Amino acid sequence: MLDIFEREPFASLKSRFNVVAVAAPSLDEGPSIPHDGKWKNTMACSHYDTFYSNRYLTTSKIHRIYDALSNVPFEHPMPERELPAVDSLIIGVSIDRDARWEKISRRLKQRLDEGMVDEITGVKV
Repeated sequence: MLDIFEREPFASLKSRFNVVAVAAPSLDEGPSIPHDGKWKNTMACSHYDTFYSNRYLTTSKIHRIYDALSNVPFEHPMPERELPAVDSLIIGVSIDRDARWEKISRRLKQRLDEGMVDEITGVKV
């Protein structure tokens, strides 16, 4: 099995990682693979086929992962150097709620009329 820390950029950054294993009992093991009709009952409810990609693994039950990790100590180390001050300019558009909804609705209708559903359906592989 490949150790992730044998490859860059992980090898040179290994000291910045703290890896732990957490036991999370489940009825099954591994993720669900919907395109193969394989469904698993696991703590994380993870599955492939997100965004119609059989390589994209996600879960809609992220709170279960947070619960499983709730007793794991963790740290957020500060950088070893002083961070520079950053001058920023924030630019935004102020538009009232009703006008915003009108613009969103008009744009959505336009996209639907232009075939957005067919475009998305065509993404399935």
